Amino acid sequence: MPHHELPHPHSLLRLSQILGTRDRPGLLNIGRTKFYNMINQNLIPKPLKLGRVSVWRYADLQQALDRVFHPD
Repeated sequence: MPHHELPHPHSLLRLSQILGTRDRPGLLNIGRTKFYNMINQNLIPKPLKLGRVSVWRYADLQQALDRVFHPD
């Protein structure tokens, strides 16, 4: 998926897709520790586990981030 396209709302994203890698930008510009701290503070949903792989549904992540950064 090109980095300029947003994922489908039902897409399952791995951590590297959310935070990015050295070669590829992610959806968020925060570090791994900050991301997991946000999970521990219940600001971001806990991941779904698929075997040993952790994934987040894009729509759930987007909704949580909207609540954090755009509270009404």
